Amino acid sequence: ALENGLLNARYVESEKQNLIHAIESAQNDKRVDAAMRMRRIMCEGEAASIPRLGYAEDVAAITPEALTAHWRTVLRTAPIMLFYAGRRTPLFDGLERDPVSPPPTVVRRSAETVREVTESMDVTQGKLVIGMRTGITASDPDYPALVLLNSVYGSGVTSKLFVNVREKRSLCYYASSAVEKFKGLMIVSSGISFDQYETARDAMLGYKVRLSAAIMAAILAELDACRRGEITPEELESARRSLISAVRAGLDTPAALDDWYIGMSIEPCDDPETMLQKLPALTVGDVVRAARRITTDTIYFLKGDEA
Repeated sequence: ALENGLLNARYVESEKQNLIHAIESAQNDKRVDAAMRMRRIMCEGEAASIPRLGYAEDVAAITPEALTAHWRTVLRTAPIMLFYAGRRTPLFDGLERDPVSPPPTVVRRSAETVREVTESMDVTQGKLVIGMRTGITASDPDYPALVLLNSVYGSGVTSKLFVNVREKRSLCYYASSAVEKFKGLMIVSSGISFDQYETARDAMLGYKVRLSAAIMAAILAELDACRRGEITPEELESARRSLISAVRAGLDTPAALDDWYIGMSIEPCDDPETMLQKLPALTVGDVVRAARRITTDTIYFLKGDEA
């Protein structure tokens, strides 16, 4: 929708406001915001430190002229992978192309030191986020084992973090882990009461504090258990079934397939069918090997103003 050769100013302003609202909404969700803040610290100086939606102040400064120029640059230079599901074939006749390869993703295989950052905000629940480096990206032979480890450790209602830390010991409101397959990261998020944090922090940094009293120590103790191979057959098979079910469900979802194959264009990795073939063969030894490659990089705690 062009107006005098530029993107329509009214549409541009409307979409700017939509994007600013989306950014502010993410910031208001303190669980999401804490994870973004931790990532900004952990990946400082890298493109990965920038939130997916960007910053509200940058959006506010966009003009129709600048956006039109950027739009034309994207059309000309951005790599394109076409994923299509349906009966009608899309056409791109007349589109002039001069694609530019994106810069390689910076991957740090292990953490050199453990960084700790505490910030205060008007929140009623503490947010503890631990950033870890796995040294494993999507093209690594150990990637399927890392995904299975993540399922055993902190992804889902049968994981060690959910069952042992949240349910049995009631140390936090929630605790879960997720892997980022292009950066080689594992992010552990938890919601805790403020009075637990000082004890948890001391346990992480090596002071004499009982593990049973510390959410931080409890979270890391479960990862240590994975490193030692303390994984029951029930835990392993439950995690494996969950993953296989998720991959199979994705095969029936165009959006999930879209995401998977676009990822394959960024970094060579297994397609869903290959992943389904590999998951049943993984052993506790494979999970242990992946777990032992993980190092803690950044500890971020968002506390209340009065905590």
